[in-house]
Amino acid sequence: MAWLSGIQHGLLPAEAGRDRHKCGAGKMHALLCRGWGNRVKGRDWYDFVWYVGRGTDLDLRHLEARVRRSGHYTEHGPLTEERFLEIVKENIFGLDVDKAKADVVKFLSDVSSIEVWSRDFFLNVAGRVKFSKRS
Repeated sequence: MAWLSGIQHGLLPAEAGRDRHKCGAGKMHALLCRGWGNRVKGRDWYDFVWYVGRGTDLDLRHLEARVRRSGHYTEHGPLTEERFLEIVKENIFGLDVDKAKADVVKFLSDVSSIEVWSRDFFLNVAGRVKFSKRS
């Protein structure tokens, strides 16, 4: 997984020491639901890569509870793996990758970890999301 080599020495999400399943769900909630308008929060995308790159299982039930509580998911059926991935892909297609890079670059000592960022890169990362068996 050469694409992960750049992030292994980068930022550590603030929640990393806690239950990563729930923290990962919190980060996914931020990634999918943060109301920044056209201002991109590149740190959310960095955390997305960090969690997926470390094989952290996503607690989909916990994520569903969060997005329902915040009003960002109102569909009648459960948040399935397939629906989650559709939503992530919608966000990726709407992402201004250059703005995401510009937001996070000031926090990195080695910017090579984000040189690979593109829509295709994030689609690849999304395809590697592992879901918790607890979901």
